[in-house]
Amino acid sequence: MIDLPLEDLQNWGNGRGFKKIYDYYAPFVWRVVFRTLGNESDAKVVLQSVFIVVHKSVRNFRFESAFSTWIYRISLNETIKFINKRKSRRELPLNENIEIKDSEDKISDKNLVKNILATLSAEEKFLIVSREVDGIPFEELAEITGESSGALRVKISRLKQKIRENFDENV
Repeated sequence: MIDLPLEDLQNWGNGRGFKKIYDYYAPFVWRVVFRTLGNESDAKVVLQSVFIVVHKSVRNFRFESAFSTWIYRISLNETIKFINKRKSRRELPLNENIEIKDSEDKISDKNLVKNILATLSAEEKFLIVSREVDGIPFEELAEITGESSGALRVKISRLKQKIRENFDENV
Protein backbone atom coordinates (compact mmCIF):
# COMPACT_ATOMS: atom_id res chain seq x y z
CA MET A 1 0.00 0.00 0.00
CA ILE A 2 1.26 3.46 -0.88
CA ASP A 3 1.12 5.86 2.05
CA LEU A 4 -0.46 9.30 1.96
CA PRO A 5 1.94 12.16 1.26
CA LEU A 6 3.89 13.22 4.33
CA GLU A 7 2.20 16.63 4.55
CA ASP A 8 -1.23 14.95 4.89
CA LEU A 9 0.08 12.85 7.76
CA GLN A 10 1.76 15.77 9.48
CA ASN A 11 -1.32 18.01 9.20
CA TRP A 12 -3.66 15.48 10.75
CA GLY A 13 -4.60 17.85 13.59
CA ASN A 14 -7.11 19.85 11.62
CA GLY A 15 -10.40 18.06 11.03
CA ARG A 16 -9.77 17.64 7.31
CA GLY A 17 -6.35 16.09 7.91
CA PHE A 18 -7.70 13.29 10.05
CA LYS A 19 -10.63 12.79 7.66
CA LYS A 20 -8.09 12.32 4.84
CA ILE A 21 -6.27 9.71 6.92
CA TYR A 22 -9.52 7.95 7.75
CA ASP A 23 -10.85 8.03 4.19
CA TYR A 24 -7.58 6.72 2.79
CA TYR A 25 -6.82 3.97 5.33
CA ALA A 26 -10.29 2.82 6.44
CA PRO A 27 -10.86 0.47 3.43
CA PHE A 28 -7.45 -1.09 4.07
CA VAL A 29 -8.17 -1.55 7.79
CA TRP A 30 -11.67 -2.85 7.01
CA ARG A 31 -10.28 -5.60 4.72
CA VAL A 32 -7.77 -6.72 7.34
CA VAL A 33 -10.22 -6.71 10.24
CA PHE A 34 -13.21 -8.16 8.37
CA ARG A 35 -11.20 -10.99 6.83
CA THR A 36 -9.75 -11.85 10.21
CA LEU A 37 -13.00 -11.70 12.18
CA GLY A 38 -15.40 -12.78 9.44
CA ASN A 39 -18.27 -10.81 10.92
CA GLU A 40 -19.44 -7.40 9.72
CA SER A 41 -20.74 -6.04 13.02
CA ASP A 42 -17.59 -7.13 14.90
CA ALA A 43 -15.41 -5.64 12.15
CA LYS A 44 -17.24 -2.29 12.48
CA VAL A 45 -16.53 -2.22 16.21
CA VAL A 46 -12.84 -2.98 15.67
CA LEU A 47 -12.56 -0.50 12.77
CA GLN A 48 -13.86 2.21 15.08
CA SER A 49 -11.46 1.26 17.88
CA VAL A 50 -8.51 1.23 15.43
CA PHE A 51 -9.19 4.81 14.38
CA ILE A 52 -9.74 5.91 17.97
CA VAL A 53 -6.26 4.58 18.76
CA VAL A 54 -4.85 6.19 15.60
CA HIS A 55 -6.42 9.54 16.53
CA LYS A 56 -5.06 9.39 20.08
CA SER A 57 -1.61 8.13 19.06
CA VAL A 58 -0.83 9.76 15.71
CA ARG A 59 1.22 12.48 17.42
CA ASN A 60 3.53 9.74 18.69
CA PHE A 61 4.14 8.29 15.22
CA ARG A 62 7.88 8.65 14.61
CA PHE A 63 8.01 8.03 10.83
CA GLU A 64 10.51 5.19 11.38
CA SER A 65 8.30 2.84 9.37
CA ALA A 66 5.53 3.27 6.83
CA PHE A 67 2.35 4.79 8.23
CA SER A 68 0.40 1.88 6.71
CA THR A 69 2.59 -0.56 8.66
CA TRP A 70 1.82 1.33 11.87
CA ILE A 71 -1.93 1.25 11.17
CA TYR A 72 -1.71 -2.44 10.22
CA ARG A 73 -0.08 -3.16 13.58
CA ILE A 74 -2.78 -1.23 15.42
CA SER A 75 -5.39 -3.20 13.44
CA LEU A 76 -3.81 -6.49 14.51
CA ASN A 77 -3.61 -5.41 18.16
CA GLU A 78 -7.20 -4.17 18.27
CA THR A 79 -8.47 -7.32 16.53
CA ILE A 80 -6.67 -9.58 19.00
CA LYS A 81 -7.88 -7.44 21.91
CA PHE A 82 -11.47 -7.76 20.61
CA ILE A 83 -11.18 -11.54 20.22
CA ASN A 84 -9.72 -11.91 23.71
CA LYS A 85 -12.58 -9.87 25.19
CA ARG A 86 -15.08 -12.01 23.32
CA LYS A 87 -13.40 -15.19 24.54
CA SER A 88 -13.45 -13.94 28.12
CA ARG A 89 -17.21 -13.47 27.75
CA ARG A 90 -17.38 -16.90 26.10
CA GLU A 91 -18.97 -15.59 22.94
CA LEU A 92 -18.49 -17.71 19.87
CA PRO A 93 -17.17 -16.11 16.68
CA LEU A 94 -19.54 -15.83 13.75
CA ASN A 95 -17.54 -16.74 10.66
CA GLU A 96 -20.36 -16.42 8.17
CA ASN A 97 -18.78 -13.65 6.13
CA ILE A 98 -15.15 -14.68 5.66
CA GLU A 99 -14.22 -13.77 2.12
CA ILE A 100 -12.44 -16.44 0.13
CA LYS A 101 -10.50 -15.29 -2.90
CA ASP A 102 -10.65 -17.77 -5.78
CA SER A 103 -7.24 -19.21 -6.59
CA GLU A 104 -5.98 -21.17 -9.58
CA ASP A 105 -6.90 -24.37 -7.74
CA LYS A 106 -10.55 -23.17 -7.36
CA ILE A 107 -11.56 -24.75 -4.07
CA SER A 108 -15.18 -25.61 -4.72
CA ASP A 109 -16.39 -26.01 -1.15
CA LYS A 110 -16.06 -22.54 0.37
CA ASN A 111 -17.87 -23.68 3.53
CA LEU A 112 -15.11 -26.20 4.15
CA VAL A 113 -12.50 -23.48 3.74
CA LYS A 114 -14.41 -21.18 6.10
CA ASN A 115 -14.61 -23.98 8.67
CA ILE A 116 -10.89 -24.66 8.38
CA LEU A 117 -10.09 -20.94 8.77
CA ALA A 118 -12.36 -20.85 11.81
CA THR A 119 -10.02 -23.35 13.52
CA LEU A 120 -7.12 -20.88 13.31
CA SER A 121 -6.29 -18.39 16.03
CA ALA A 122 -6.74 -14.70 15.27
CA GLU A 123 -3.01 -14.26 14.78
CA GLU A 124 -2.78 -17.27 12.47
CA LYS A 125 -5.75 -16.09 10.44
CA PHE A 126 -4.28 -12.58 10.34
CA LEU A 127 -0.96 -13.90 9.00
CA ILE A 128 -2.54 -16.14 6.35
CA VAL A 129 -4.96 -13.48 5.15
CA SER A 130 -2.33 -10.72 5.20
CA ARG A 131 0.22 -12.74 3.25
CA GLU A 132 -1.85 -14.96 0.97
CA VAL A 133 -4.91 -12.80 0.30
CA ASP A 134 -3.61 -9.24 0.67
CA GLY A 135 -0.09 -10.07 -0.55
CA ILE A 136 1.70 -8.15 2.21
CA PRO A 137 5.47 -8.75 1.82
CA PHE A 138 7.24 -10.76 4.52
CA GLU A 139 9.43 -7.77 5.38
CA GLU A 140 6.39 -5.60 6.10
CA LEU A 141 4.72 -8.38 8.11
CA ALA A 142 7.96 -8.63 10.09
CA GLU A 143 7.71 -4.92 10.96
CA ILE A 144 4.07 -5.33 11.95
CA THR A 145 4.52 -8.43 14.11
CA GLY A 146 7.99 -7.76 15.46
CA GLU A 147 9.18 -11.18 14.24
CA SER A 148 11.90 -11.80 11.67
CA SER A 149 10.83 -12.37 8.08
CA GLY A 150 12.51 -15.80 8.23
CA ALA A 151 10.47 -16.80 11.27
CA LEU A 152 7.31 -15.60 9.53
CA ARG A 153 8.14 -17.63 6.41
CA VAL A 154 8.42 -20.74 8.57
CA LYS A 155 5.27 -19.91 10.56
CA ILE A 156 3.21 -19.29 7.41
CA SER A 157 4.58 -22.43 5.78
CA ARG A 158 3.52 -24.44 8.82
CA LEU A 159 0.11 -22.78 8.78
CA LYS A 160 -0.34 -23.73 5.13
CA GLN A 161 0.61 -27.30 6.00
CA LYS A 162 -1.87 -27.30 8.90
CA ILE A 163 -4.59 -26.01 6.56
CA ARG A 164 -3.72 -28.65 3.91
CA GLU A 165 -3.87 -31.45 6.49
CA ASN A 166 -7.16 -30.17 7.87
CA PHE A 167 -8.49 -29.93 4.32
CA ASP A 168 -7.34 -33.46 3.45
CA GLU A 169 -9.04 -34.82 6.58
CA ASN A 170 -12.32 -33.20 5.62
CA VAL A 171 -12.44 -33.95 1.90
